[in-house]
Amino acid sequence: MSANLQGQPAQPYGQPQPYGQPQPYGQPAQPYGQPAQPYGQPAQPYGQPAQPYGYPGYGAAGYGPPPAPKKRTGVIVLIGVLVIMLVLGGSSVYWYTQMRYDPTVPVETGQAKFPQAAVSAYLESLIAGNTDRALSFVLNPPEGSAFLNDTVVAASNSTHQITVIEVTKNDAGTTQQPLIDAVFNVGEVRFEVPYHLEKVGNFYFIHDALASVETRGLSVPGVDFTLNGVPFTGTDGAVPLFPGVYTIELDNSMLQNTGDDQFVVGKTDKSYQPKLELGLADDALGEFQELATSKLKDCMAEKQLYTTCSFGSMLPSDSKTKEPLTAKESTIKWTFTGSHKGDFKNETFTWTQDDPTRATAYISIKIEVNFTATNSKRYTGSYTLVEATIDFSNPSDLTIDFKSQ
Repeated sequence: MSANLQGQPAQPYGQPQPYGQPQPYGQPAQPYGQPAQPYGQPAQPYGQPAQPYGYPGYGAAGYGPPPAPKKRTGVIVLIGVLVIMLVLGGSSVYWYTQMRYDPTVPVETGQAKFPQAAVSAYLESLIAGNTDRALSFVLNPPEGSAFLNDTVVAASNSTHQITVIEVTKNDAGTTQQPLIDAVFNVGEVRFEVPYHLEKVGNFYFIHDALASVETRGLSVPGVDFTLNGVPFTGTDGAVPLFPGVYTIELDNSMLQNTGDDQFVVGKTDKSYQPKLELGLADDALGEFQELATSKLKDCMAEKQLYTTCSFGSMLPSDSKTKEPLTAKESTIKWTFTGSHKGDFKNETFTWTQDDPTRATAYISIKIEVNFTATNSKRYTGSYTLVEATIDFSNPSDLTIDFKSQ
């Protein structure tokens, strides 16, 4: 006899029971170790298959372990992907900014990480008058040059400042040997210069940063020159120069250069050869005329037969004894016997580069000397002054000599 709790229909007799299906008599059998079904719990409906172990239906009825928490694997994976993207993105930004030239970033002396930075820093150092820093961006800079210094650049900057217009990278270059195009002004003169660079280690240096001037064409023996205030001679040969303006001055106030007294350097692929045209300074002639007039006047007043102007003669010998005569000094008198009275205001002094520190006036001045010798006889000597030569190798101490016939 079978009985059903709470009026549920009986399980048909002989109906096969699946594993885990409630038993036909009384409450369904519980798995091993599970607590019994509380009294009054309705039986499994007829024909309804039993729920598998752990199915939520059992949990709702208090059977089996609590449901496992939902896994968040997808969220974790998403977070991981985002973190990786952030890390990689940050690294990319960092490397992008490190490998991209930024003209606003200061450049350490001699440590240009970009070729544009090397050229810009080089030119900006010249603008600031800092030649040591400028040379730090030059590949193998020359040593011992007298013209690659702050004094020379300051002289240029005082009248013709460098203005950088543009510094760009030329695609014709390579990473190891880049080509940089620079556009800048020296005063009002515009230059477009291609600079070739070399990468040494991590930094870039300029191959052709310097121009040169050939000083042998500026050599005049006996005449000293200065280039932006620094002395030089023809033995210097080709002299390296920074971009800038260079002024040639003569270290002799009696001379002037009517040729190239100033030249502008910008291009680095050429040697500059300024042309000199020397001549007497405008005020030199007046000084020579004044000196010649004054000196001849003094010499003509001398009480001696051979003057300090290098004209005159020694006393003749006595006709009988053949002994040299002695002149009575008080009786010596020099006079002009021609139309020329010793005034050089209309005389011209000739100068040649073959003898650059001397100038000569070609003249014809007739003079004579009268004196009484110790034998009480009167003597007369006549001369013609044909040249008056001034030596101005020391402009502050001019000297003059006269040549007579």
